[in-house]
Amino acid sequence: RRWLLALGALLVPVALVATLLASQWDPAARAGEVTAAVVNNDEAVTIDGQLTPLGRQLAAELVKGSRSRGGWTWVVTDSDDAAAGLEAGTYAAVVTIPASFSADATSFADGDGARQARIDVATPDGSTATRDLVTTVLADAATVGLGRQLTQTYVEQVLVGFSTTGDQLGEAADGAQQLADGAGKLADGQQQLADGADTLATGTGTLADGLG
Repeated sequence: RRWLLALGALLVPVALVATLLASQWDPAARAGEVTAAVVNNDEAVTIDGQLTPLGRQLAAELVKGSRSRGGWTWVVTDSDDAAAGLEAGTYAAVVTIPASFSADATSFADGDGARQARIDVATPDGSTATRDLVTTVLADAATVGLGRQLTQTYVEQVLVGFSTTGDQLGEAADGAQQLADGAGKLADGQQQLADGADTLATGTGTLADGLG
């Protein structure tokens, strides 16, 4: 009996801790009750005359795909409300899209080297599972919502680059041809100069004979 009582005394707290961890371990199990906030501080950029608001597109993709991505409820709000909601437990996570998001995501078109487009994720301390789930949802939303736009922009920039390079190569070829033509004309001129010198020498001899 003493052994059973000792075993029971050990198992009760273990069972309580296990139950508590299980309730917090998989936030997806409580997805219908979880709300996350999106703060979009992104400043849209213009590429080839086309407005490219990637931050707005990502936020819209998260809100639109709430049921299909983790089942959470995503709401768009400002920084103050997001911080207060995270502290009060209203929001399980806060995703902040920085002001330079669009510029960084499309930096490959600048010619100065590509930069990583970063997104800030804030969750309560110790909520590793929640943070992992949020980053997974973000990756999925970014792939679907931004992949086509970024690919299209990249391809357009590359093709424009090829076209511009082709024009420059064409101009260089034209210049080389003009240079070759000029060299030919110079050779012809030198030949004419040589022929003229011969004629001059002959004329000089004739003049000397006449003077004699």
